[in-house]
Amino acid sequence: YYVSEDGYPGWMPQKWTWIPRELPGGRASFIHVFEPVEDGQTRGANVFYSVMEQMKMLDTLQNTQLQSAIVKAMYAATIESELDTQSAMDFI
Repeated sequence: YYVSEDGYPGWMPQKWTWIPRELPGGRASFIHVFEPVEDGQTRGANVFYSVMEQMKMLDTLQNTQLQSAIVKAMYAATIESELDTQSAMDFI
């Protein structure tokens, strides 16, 4: 494992130290503790995890709205009447 000596990883340059998972005798020298969010998760959740989920949903929403706009643009309605234009508009 690589562990940051500068605390929580940020945007500034950091110093990383390699720590082997096991000692030469096979004993664990590093224990990775985190709270899994999903089944099968093998690493801790990033600070931006919740934002990334929302961004994924936003992308889906935008695609859906675009598809809806395209479908709506394909339809047109016409009104046929024996009335003149002004009378028809007043009626509507």
